[in-house]
Amino acid sequence: VPIEEDIDAKMYEYICNTLTKNGYNHYEISNYAKSGYESIHNKNYWLNGSYYGFGLGAVSYLNNTRINNTKNLTKYLSGNYLSNSNYEDLKVRKENTLMLGLRLIDGISIDSYNKEYHEDLLSKKIIEELINDEYLEVSGDMLKVNAKYLYTENEIIIRLLDNL
Repeated sequence: VPIEEDIDAKMYEYICNTLTKNGYNHYEISNYAKSGYESIHNKNYWLNGSYYGFGLGAVSYLNNTRINNTKNLTKYLSGNYLSNSNYEDLKVRKENTLMLGLRLIDGISIDSYNKEYHEDLLSKKIIEELINDEYLEVSGDMLKVNAKYLYTENEIIIRLLDNL
């Protein structure tokens, strides 16, 4: 039975406060770590970087292609590793850069986005709206989710992606 949303929100807040009080840094929507011990793999994933996945059911992301290994042990042991692969076009890559990058507490580099995709991120109407509504904020070169809305980050991302 799912718990009520207000109880879930209070538990999230309690966990965040307890971890912060004990010296853990909130570096990703659902991850904390002591300074210098953040997961390199996770940060690379949230930055939409390339990575190899090894083993049954593993996922790789190489050359804009998501590659899924089979979950079938018999196939895997016989050398038939691949389940499927999907090339991600420019639209999907932009969406993933925003969706994944905004999971990081620091957010995404506006300059890096603009250079990679040859467009002005802050000129997008939905980005302007989310900033005006204070769901997103700009801090230096970074676009990030306002800390008071981290718990509802998924709803912000859905609104963003539905209006790109």
